Amino acid sequence: MRNLRRQNGAVLAPTTLSAAFPFTSYILLLLSVNFVFSLPNGDNFYKTNLTDTTIENIPNFNTKNDNVSLHQKQLPHIQLPSTVVKQEFVTKDKKTLLSGIRIEPMKSGEPDFIGYTDKGLSIVAPDTEVRVVLFGTFLDEIVLVGFTLSQNCSETVLNIVQEDFSIQTDRRIVIIYKFSESKSVYKLCLKQKAADDVFDLPFYLVDDLRCSVSTDMPPRQYYFPMFVQISIVAALLVLSGLFSGLNLGLMSLTPQELTLISNSGSSKERKYAQMILPVRKSGNQLLCSLLIGNVCVNSAISILFDDLTSGYVALAISSAGIVVFGEIFPQALCVKKGLAVGAHTIWVTRFFMVLTFPLAYPISKVLDHLLGDEVVSYDRKRLMELIKLSTKNAIGPAEELKIAIGAFEMGDKTVKDVMTKIDVSDFKI
Repeated sequence: MRNLRRQNGAVLAPTTLSAAFPFTSYILLLLSVNFVFSLPNGDNFYKTNLTDTTIENIPNFNTKNDNVSLHQKQLPHIQLPSTVVKQEFVTKDKKTLLSGIRIEPMKSGEPDFIGYTDKGLSIVAPDTEVRVVLFGTFLDEIVLVGFTLSQNCSETVLNIVQEDFSIQTDRRIVIIYKFSESKSVYKLCLKQKAADDVFDLPFYLVDDLRCSVSTDMPPRQYYFPMFVQISIVAALLVLSGLFSGLNLGLMSLTPQELTLISNSGSSKERKYAQMILPVRKSGNQLLCSLLIGNVCVNSAISILFDDLTSGYVALAISSAGIVVFGEIFPQALCVKKGLAVGAHTIWVTRFFMVLTFPLAYPISKVLDHLLGDEVVSYDRKRLMELIKLSTKNAIGPAEELKIAIGAFEMGDKTVKDVMTKIDVSDFKI
């Protein structure tokens, strides 16, 4: 028995059988054509409707069997019975691959999305709409997205169909979802469309914590315990007011004024002036230390308030506290009581001058070089104006002040200015 082979190597039929039963060879020829999985064009397989196959569809084969060729030419058109079932096979599957998910708030700045845990679990606020973004490949094959609280995707809480996707591309899917409050973790379920209409692919569970969502709000963590953090904020507000007040009070007192007070003031004023004068002589370094301290303290207040509250509440409270307790009240006090406040807080000033020395000292030297030393001199005219101002508010002997003013003005006056005008016509010659 000799087998006939097509050019592609497919077995057709034994030659002896075809010679004996010509119609049988025709049937075998049809079967070999329809169920061969290697075609001449290189495809892996193909689909053929056997019910539509006739003798004209069968190609001629280059064989030496004359009986086969003869039967091909002589047989009439024959329709195969419809009992032959249509065969279909899937060649290339597009298997969806999910890379990860990201939760985004609907509006920027809203606390709908809390953040991630150390293991990558997304935490969202319950009963608020958030934007869920899926990343991966072949995501355009997804027709259904859902979340389940169990290990079974048949128990999904809510399913989002493909028509309700906000965005769907090959690489990304965006949906809007609202997670109800629950102690369990929402796990992602996806459904991929089938390659044909015969089979319906089931949900498959993405059992990865990084692709899951939780509404179980973790306890809020503060930088410090609540009572300690509030105490720190109160202390920082006091320091902010102190820096602001000393900046105005001490810098308004020049070294010459302090020297004058220490020599001619009351016993208490002399004591205060002598305590402040050594620090005030380093004017630029004192200024830099006070400003650096004030900026650092105000920044710390804002950070701690933001940790205690959030958003606009932290901004409003911190701004109001800094303006009222850190600027207005201390400056109003130090304008009138700057000498006393500066003397009683001189140890705080010295401490922060030492603390900020590495930064304040180089800056102060640059200022000294660029602006020069702080020297205030009073010439005769300025002293005279000071005495005149003192005369207006003097309670004691005003005549002595007038004599002093006259002594200062002697250098600017001539004899004409001090002589009395006399009319000589009144005298008889």
